[in-house]
Order: sequence, then C-alpha cells, then structure tokens
Amino acid sequence: MSKKSILFFLLFSIVSFSYCINAFGPYLQCPTRTSIRVLWKTDLPTESIIALGKEPNKWDSIYTFSSKKMYHKVEFVGLEPNTKYYYAQMENGKVLPNKQGEGYFTTLPLEAKPIPFRVWCLGDFGKATEQQRAVRLSFEAYNKDNPTNFWIWLGDNAYNTGKEIEYQEKVFSSFYGYDSIMKFLPFMPCPGNHDYGSVSRWGGPKKHKGPYFKLFDVYQKGEAGGVASGTELYYSYNYGNAHFISLNSEVWAYNIFGNTAMKDWLINDLKNNHQLFTIVYFHRPPYSKGSHDSDTFWEIFTKAMRKRFVPILEEYGVDLVLCGHTHVYERSFLIKGHYGHSNTFDAKKHIISSSFGNTSKGDLPYVKFANGKNANKGTIYLNCGVGGRPYDTPRFGHPIMAVEAAGSTSLGSVILDFNGEKLVTKYLKGDGSIGDEFTIIKYTKTGQQKKKKVANL
Repeated sequence: MSKKSILFFLLFSIVSFSYCINAFGPYLQCPTRTSIRVLWKTDLPTESIIALGKEPNKWDSIYTFSSKKMYHKVEFVGLEPNTKYYYAQMENGKVLPNKQGEGYFTTLPLEAKPIPFRVWCLGDFGKATEQQRAVRLSFEAYNKDNPTNFWIWLGDNAYNTGKEIEYQEKVFSSFYGYDSIMKFLPFMPCPGNHDYGSVSRWGGPKKHKGPYFKLFDVYQKGEAGGVASGTELYYSYNYGNAHFISLNSEVWAYNIFGNTAMKDWLINDLKNNHQLFTIVYFHRPPYSKGSHDSDTFWEIFTKAMRKRFVPILEEYGVDLVLCGHTHVYERSFLIKGHYGHSNTFDAKKHIISSSFGNTSKGDLPYVKFANGKNANKGTIYLNCGVGGRPYDTPRFGHPIMAVEAAGSTSLGSVILDFNGEKLVTKYLKGDGSIGDEFTIIKYTKTGQQKKKKVANL
C-alpha cells in the first residue's frame, strides 16, 4: 500500500470514528395527550425514518422525512390519550439492527384525573462514574415492579462544562449513561451551572444557545397544560392531578439584575394553576449546608432564588421544591416564611409541622389544604444532588432540615408517587434501600382532617 493510500485510510478511519462516537438516541421529549417528539443523532446525514404502532413490531404508520441530517426530530401527532405506543428507527424499509421492540412510550392522561402515577427525579448525574451507574441500576431494579411515567432532571446533567461530547459520553451512553432508559422514559430537564459552562448567562432567551438547548426540547406553548412561557429557559406542564414547573436558577438577568420576565410568568402560571399538587424544580437550592452553603456571600444565585422566588412559591401553595447542586441529600420539615440566612430561622414561626412525615415509621403525614382558610400552608424543600457523586464532609445543620445524608452511602435519586390526595416521596439510594420517605396529604374539602389522624397544623 502506498504512503498516499495509508494516509487516506488513516484520515478516513479518524473521520469515521469521530462520526461513530457522535451517534446517540433515540430519546423522548415533550409528551402530551396526543403527541410526543422522538429525537436522535446519526453518525452521517441520513433521512429521518421511524415507524409507529400499538403492538411491538407491528407498524401502523411510517414517518419519512427525506431531508438528510444528523440531528433528527420526529413528532408523532394525532395520538390517543393514555395509550401505549411502540416505535422503531428504520433504514431501507427495515428496522435498524438492535432497535426492534426497544422503543415505546405512553401518551399523557387526560388532565386533572387523580390517576396513580410515578416520577423519577435525578440531580448532578453526568459524571461517567461507577457511582452514577449504581444509581441508575438501582432505579432500573426498582422500576421493574414499579413502572415510572416520566423523569425529571435537576441540573448539572453533564460535567464538566455541558459540552455535547460530554452529554454523549456521560448521559447518552449505554454503560454509565441512560441509553436503555431514554428509549421509553420521557424526561423534563432543567439546566445547572455546569450545563451553562457551554451556554452564556447573558442576554434574553434568544442569547441562550449551546448544547443543552440544542439537544433538548421542552414545552414552550403550554402543550401539556400551564401557561406558555415562549422560551426554553423555563416552562410548566400538567400530569394527572399535579402541576410541574421547571425554573432556571442560572440566568444573570432574571435572578440577579432584576429582569422580571421569569418572575412575571411564574406568577401568571401559578394564578392559572388548578391542579391539586404543585411541584417546582430548579438547580440551585435556596437552603443547604452541604457541599454548598446557602449562607455564604458568593452563593448569589442561591440567594436570588430564595429571596425572589420562594415567597411566590409559598404564596401560591407549592407543595414540594426539588433541587440539586449540593452533593448531599437534604430534606426539610414543612415550613413557610423563612427567606434569610439560617441564623434568622425561628422554628416556632416558620415550621408548620414538626413531624418527620414518614408514615412507614409511625410518623404523622404532612397535611395541606387546597382551599379554605388553611390553604397554601407550607412547603417542603428537598435537595438531591447525589446522582453521580457524593460529598464526604458537609457542614450540615441547616435548621429547616429534617433529614440529611452525605458520603458514599448517600448516592441516590428521588421517587414521587401520586395517588389521589396523597403524594409519597422516597429517597432511593444507590444500593436499592430507601433512605428517607415522607407523605403529603392534600385535602380538597375543609374538615376532612377530622376523619383521619394527621399531623398538627
């Protein structure tokens, strides 16, 4: 073989290898009652061809888009609510090897129906570590007997700076990542500071460009309920009898310099929310004494979320706030009205219920009301930034916290189980055990608390 041929072969091999490692997906975004989006990336520009049916390997429709591209997005529309569908990528009229029967999804149920459903919540996970894999395997084992409906990302989804190659290697991969899960479990993300390592924090919504916003689709037009945000930076949606809000804790303009766009939208969204439960999530926790201390002067984004947004969340009766960022597990009592440093906390004034809420251990549940004079009374704050690595030497001791865990045994994620007027939250650890559990009961009629033994208000 000539030197020229060898050089050409090496160049072709390098280019081919770079393309191969860039292929990933499929994954599911923006599910609604009648539609869903399937995204994937190929190693070379190809047509987008994907099949859909209600039974495995029996296709009712084949979607073909002749424009060749590497980043693919197909939206299935006109679907039936709360119905399971199967899908598969195709090429030359055949299902791609190793893809047959793997992809499926279930459309969202009709709104406001109190059907049981489950949500998986994961924070600070994109590390490509054995710890990350252990947390995923723990969830997969749990999910076999307890199928989950969708998945929430709490930010810092890909370390260290949110580059596309980091998403490919640490999130979309099969060994450390979530390739096997993404084929059937839609996810609704929020960004963290590490995701913003490849995205500018400056300027309005159109200025925020980068891998996070390129790779993921979120609701912008109220497609699944909630008020349309008109931006990928923050959004909301409904599932069953619950309302979910994804905020962005990483934007200078909204959180530090007084731009009220996200705040105004949030108030409007909450005013128009009629779901029984309301769950809010964003990356930087308003309260923590873990790997990040919410009292320190440089935690400006954390303080901004606590001072500018927490009062709004509590005013409109948000039940649970989920965050990552701090690489520990922390969970508060049911509290209200504390917006300063930890040394200003007054338990008599700010704790609504001192119960630990773990009914499996004999504690009384947390009780809230959807209306009446006791409506909008108290919120629980939960930090779970241990999806990919733990923190060994936390400060701990924030007075709002009922439960704290750190170190290698703290690795884990959070499971939310909704069933009528009850929400049960579990801290699923990397070894498969349950590290914390609490129950919120949300009554719709005044006086229901007299029928059951519940925590004091």
